[in-house]
Amino acid sequence: QTSVDEAERGIVRVVVILQTSEGRMLYGSGSGFVVAPNLVVTNAHVVAAARQQGEYGVAIVPPEGEGLLPANIIRYSPLSELALLEFRGGPVMTPLTISTVEPRAGDGVVALGYPDVDYQGATGADLLRPTPASRTSGGPLLDECGRVIGVNSWHVSGADTRETRGVSTRANQLLQFLDEAGVTPNLSDEPCLPLEARIAAEHDATVDALRAQNEELAEKLDTADRLTRIAVVILIGGTLA
Repeated sequence: QTSVDEAERGIVRVVVILQTSEGRMLYGSGSGFVVAPNLVVTNAHVVAAARQQGEYGVAIVPPEGEGLLPANIIRYSPLSELALLEFRGGPVMTPLTISTVEPRAGDGVVALGYPDVDYQGATGADLLRPTPASRTSGGPLLDECGRVIGVNSWHVSGADTRETRGVSTRANQLLQFLDEAGVTPNLSDEPCLPLEARIAAEHDATVDALRAQNEELAEKLDTADRLTRIAVVILIGGTLA
């Protein structure tokens, strides 16, 4: 099983840049995640302007490294609210794993991305600089093992209660979208165990591995002992002869 910390290294900021006679201007930004080598999934609304007008370009900002990585929109689905981007270069980013296990009510989840709050007090240069993702709304929705179970589309806050509710595209819709694009992501059909159960499982696996090593070593020692006894008998027999 993967972890949320490992998944953070595959989260990117997606930016839309307007090309003008005066230079490049930051038009907007959103969140995305690496789903396969050189491929990023983001929301369709994040790159809608670049899809509709030629003077807008798309790039991704990795969580570490330097500079922007130009990207192309290779698949776009406003119905599922998903878009697939292809980029080149930049640091090595491990694709996130997608869980095929249906989440249950009460399961813990984590959202990783670059929310609108990042704009507060930030300049355009700040938003184009590699920074780690935030554990808040936006980007992929993960289980506690760091595997994708959905793609966060939008969220709203109640005017009176300030309660925040989010909506995510489900993993099965994401998988259908990727299949239609000819992309084969990393999948997991294992349930996400609670932390205590994961620790116990890892302990049991370590004990089993050590036991197997000990049994193998004991077998090798027993074989070596038999060969030694045979060699001694042959030596004695030769000496008597």
